[in-house]
Amino acid sequence: VLRGCRHDNMGTHLTSICDTLALPEVCRSEEPQYQQQLLSCVQAILTVHQQETAPHSLQLFTVLVSTMALCRDSQEVMEQAQMTLQQLSDVQQLSGVQQLYSCHTQQLIQVLEPSHMHWTTLSPERVIFDTLLLQAGPVVGDLLPEILPIIETNVQPDKDHELRLKFFTLLSKLLISAENTVNASGKFGEFGLGVVQRMILVNCVWQAGRTAGAIRTIAVSSLWALLQSGLLSVEQANTVMEDMLTQLVTLLDDDVQSTRLITCRVLNHLLNLCGSTFVPDRLNKVYPELLKRLDDSSDEIRVAVTKTFSTFFTCIRQDYDRTLYKAHLEFMFKGLLVHLDDSDERIQQSMLGVLKQAARVHPTLMQQEITAVKHKHRTPKYCEDLLQHIQALPQDAQDT
Repeated sequence: VLRGCRHDNMGTHLTSICDTLALPEVCRSEEPQYQQQLLSCVQAILTVHQQETAPHSLQLFTVLVSTMALCRDSQEVMEQAQMTLQQLSDVQQLSGVQQLYSCHTQQLIQVLEPSHMHWTTLSPERVIFDTLLLQAGPVVGDLLPEILPIIETNVQPDKDHELRLKFFTLLSKLLISAENTVNASGKFGEFGLGVVQRMILVNCVWQAGRTAGAIRTIAVSSLWALLQSGLLSVEQANTVMEDMLTQLVTLLDDDVQSTRLITCRVLNHLLNLCGSTFVPDRLNKVYPELLKRLDDSSDEIRVAVTKTFSTFFTCIRQDYDRTLYKAHLEFMFKGLLVHLDDSDERIQQSMLGVLKQAARVHPTLMQQEITAVKHKHRTPKYCEDLLQHIQALPQDAQDT
């Protein structure tokens, strides 16, 4: 009917037609055949009225994004919706679909926001919000004050586990592509601490159950994505470091292997980021748990731990009090030397590099510890190599 209707006859009803199509009870169906008919209506309107549809762009955009979000596994409907979105952009002579998102994302978020405290996994509003943000691109970076509170509300520990998983998956995707999404405008830094404290760390606290374990995994994965994207400054990291270490040290002993692995990588990145600002007391909080992970059942984790220890020793400053912290160094050196005789040659090679870095902190103590265990090792070559390295250290690196 719409496609065959005369231009003048439809024009007087165009506003009410577009408003009706955008009603939640109309545009949020999950039935593929209904969705195809809905898209055909939009295409007919665009074909007949062309540029005259500009005042109704938001309504038509809402229909198309809602259909894309709720089409589930129907590739045909998805392709038809994307093609119609391009048509909507073309009839308005915009630069592309991305300009549509720039124009209407905030308006659509404002439509979705009032109910966000009551969303469930199956809420159409949640699914539309998810699709909208993943498709919107750079405009997301300008709308953080509207977007982040919605995500924060729905990842709180009192929310349903499955709902939190959905929102953390969304957050992780946005953080991974931060330069094209949340940080496209360079404004995410203002919100970084809040994301870490009020979204990520509160979900790293241990709770029983498989789903709770999955939430811890994706929460620490979000922290990893945030750090990988360079969204946390040294100053911000140090501000929240105590809280982070409290949770990360616990996560190193998590039942889920992937959680332990990602946590190792997060610690490595934090050590690398903060460098010499990582104070000795914090270093002493981390290393005992890292030593335990050298006995992990996963060789991948053990290799990751050696890389973390390698970064660990670069954080120890020249003014490090070797007398005050001698007991910590003894315990650490003993634990590391055990794995210089590891059954896995990769670990042995990596540990040799770690111990060479560690030797500069207290060469004499390292030499004593090597001498004490050298005869117990299956092969003395790594111990000999390490002793030669210590002897070759510059004089000013030797103990007085």
